[in-house]
Amino acid sequence: MAFDPFKCPTSEVLPTLTGIDSCQTSIDQTQKIAFQKLGGAGFSSTTILTNTAWSASLTATDPDKIVISPYLQKFMIASGEVIETGDANNLNGLPQHEGFGFTVVTAEVHNAPHTVITELKKLTELSSRQAGVTLLKGYFFGENSRITGTADANGIAIYNFTISDVSTEGKRKPNIHKVRFLLPDGWSENLQTFNASFDPNTL
Repeated sequence: MAFDPFKCPTSEVLPTLTGIDSCQTSIDQTQKIAFQKLGGAGFSSTTILTNTAWSASLTATDPDKIVISPYLQKFMIASGEVIETGDANNLNGLPQHEGFGFTVVTAEVHNAPHTVITELKKLTELSSRQAGVTLLKGYFFGENSRITGTADANGIAIYNFTISDVSTEGKRKPNIHKVRFLLPDGWSENLQTFNASFDPNTL
């Protein structure tokens, strides 16, 4: 939920922090991403755990279709930058907090066939219709059968997905394609990691 500096009235009491003593949650190491069109039905909290539901989505011929990336190296999610405005003329010389900017996600695909890279590049047009508009969402596959999406078992909206042409550092070094995409402010507020009954990285 984006910060609203004009919210009125403000809350009279501090919020209650619930779930502090419950099980910890961690995305951990993301190894693959499953992509789906934003209009796809997604899953339920039950079906997201099953191999059967995922296998059906892999063979679908409508917006429910899922495609899965190759293994990803060096998958990193950066923190969104704080947005503040103003200068020393502000009250008490302090800036106005405006919220957070987008989050940048980076990764690398190593030694993938050029046909796979060509198909992955087609995801750019879905995620970059115009500034701030996307038709692409993704589920993050991690270690120990973890699948990360939203709390309602849906995918996370992905913006400006790109994958570079190949680079290499020479002899016995891998061919590298750099992956980059954006997540909007507040993207992790409704995040949930599910423990599947199978290893999604084997799909």
